[in-house]
Amino acid sequence: ATRITEEPILDVNPKTGRGYVDVKAHFTKRSQVRMETMRMGVEITAHNWGVCTEHWGAKWLQARSECGLHATQDGTLMPSVGPDGTFVMHRMQTDEAAIHLREILIEWGVPLEEASQYSSHSLKATLLSWCAKIGAPFKARRMSGYHAKDTEKSTIVYSRDAMAWPLRHLGKTMQLIADGYFDLDTTRSG
Repeated sequence: ATRITEEPILDVNPKTGRGYVDVKAHFTKRSQVRMETMRMGVEITAHNWGVCTEHWGAKWLQARSECGLHATQDGTLMPSVGPDGTFVMHRMQTDEAAIHLREILIEWGVPLEEASQYSSHSLKATLLSWCAKIGAPFKARRMSGYHAKDTEKSTIVYSRDAMAWPLRHLGKTMQLIADGYFDLDTTRSG
């Protein structure tokens, strides 16, 4: 997300309020034939809702606007945060994101010893773990974690809706959690 330089948009179903936060990320690709460098756009999509009843997508975009953040103008979707709590217009580093996550967890009452075990990667691992516990297909989990086979990566990059199927599995998992049908805190036998 730190390398994303476009502002996300919200694609929401007006009946349910559910939908996706979409943004295009760019990466550099070097053509083997012409030996020139091109910028390729890859769609990045996230559910605008989670396991709570509140939809976060619109509120996040509104908060970004109220803080004067705009990825296209700032050159990054995730600016760093200075010691005084203000945004610094350079990309946030991975270790900074981990520190902020831990600070939030501690503020929410998570003991320091437990909070210190989490990193930004923990968030991705958590969602993939939920999908595994609920029985989502292995390929859907692999694609959601962007651990596609080398032979599949070009197909995913060039297919805007390649992630629709894995996103549906993640969405179903979050819905079962939100509705109370799936309790993440029970043991495997529970």
